[in-house]
Amino acid sequence: MLPGVGLVYTLFVIVLIALTDIMAMVIGGLIGRTPLMAVSPHKTIEGAAGALVIVSAIGYLATFYAPLHLLWWQGTLISALTCIAAQGGDLVESALKRDAGVKDTGTMIGGHGGVLDRFDSYLFGGMAFFGSLHLAGVLSVQ
Repeated sequence: MLPGVGLVYTLFVIVLIALTDIMAMVIGGLIGRTPLMAVSPHKTIEGAAGALVIVSAIGYLATFYAPLHLLWWQGTLISALTCIAAQGGDLVESALKRDAGVKDTGTMIGGHGGVLDRFDSYLFGGMAFFGSLHLAGVLSVQ
């Protein structure tokens, strides 16, 4: 739907969201001490903040990749908003599971919280990515 940049932006958002999940887990595991929210007791403020800093930096560095056609501040803003929304999606899904009294959302992917746990960040992060493209002036309303 976005001629010339659709594939590149799709890969960019996938990488940003995957890095958000990975960096929050790694940094939270290494230095995390302060719980982020009661609905997800293993997530930490340090992990969330670390992921935000790293993903925003990756977004900045990605602006040097010409096919993205982004200015430094656009790449940083888009990445930061995507990271925040991806983490929010994970927390919303955790709250839904806690409210329903279940540990996993299914058994198809054992030990990983279920299928929804693999996609919660992408649902929220993908919408935020697309919205932030508009916010940053990359895409115009037609």
